[in-house]
Amino acid sequence: MGLSQRQVEQPFEEPSGLEHNLAPYFPELSSFGNSAEMEASALYARLKPEVDRVMDTVIQEEFSDSSERKHPEYMRAVAWNIERGNKLEGILEVLEGHPDLCDADVRGVCAARWRA
Repeated sequence: MGLSQRQVEQPFEEPSGLEHNLAPYFPELSSFGNSAEMEASALYARLKPEVDRVMDTVIQEEFSDSSERKHPEYMRAVAWNIERGNKLEGILEVLEGHPDLCDADVRGVCAARWRA
């Protein structure tokens, strides 16, 4: 029985952060020719709630204690996977308005796609 024919036996548990139950489906998901073909599949329709949960997860970590933030050599860095600009308006809103992110000295983005 192929992966697309396999029924999800139990509803997905709510793992924390970026943990997920999608790994068994990676081989079949990667076999689609493009994103549109994958998104049109029955498999993706079943997995979409879990995919959306993972893609909408924000992880924020502190690597220094708050007393170090007052040090003149303190630097605040933000890294964000912007997923090719999907939900760009919301990402920019958070980067510009969140009190822990808006004053960052360095902003790094990955998965950015520049178009001519």
